[in-house]
Amino acid sequence: MADVLVVDPGELGDLLAALFEQYGLRAARAHNGVEALERALADPPRVIVLEHALPDATGEEVGELLRAELGATVVVTYPQSLPVDDEAAMARIATMDASFSRPFRSLTLIETAARLAGLTLHKGDTATSNGPLASTEGAPVEGEGRWIPIID
Repeated sequence: MADVLVVDPGELGDLLAALFEQYGLRAARAHNGVEALERALADPPRVIVLEHALPDATGEEVGELLRAELGATVVVTYPQSLPVDDEAAMARIATMDASFSRPFRSLTLIETAARLAGLTLHKGDTATSNGPLASTEGAPVEGEGRWIPIID
């Protein structure tokens, strides 16, 4: 069973899936809405990270379906260039459990997704004696964050 399903048509999805794995979570990957629905229904994840602009749907449309069907936690990423006056898109994004405008700090997205789904992050193979990386109390996070540069 996957802890997280990362849905993004590009390399960002590969990077995020690898980072979730690095922090001790099992990650599955999908590149479009149909593939996301098939994978999530076959192997329900605890949290789904969706790109807003999928080739066959919006991330919010897929997220709404999966939340209704599975009760999954949904996190959406969207381009900074998305017009804020696109009220319909912004309203749908606001209904998700969390959303991130690109560029974003990858560790912040991973911690947020894990916290919302009740998952614990660990750096590498060891659960350090200092405790998990994710904190529901907003404590300082150990480990090294990375910035993901995105060019739309």
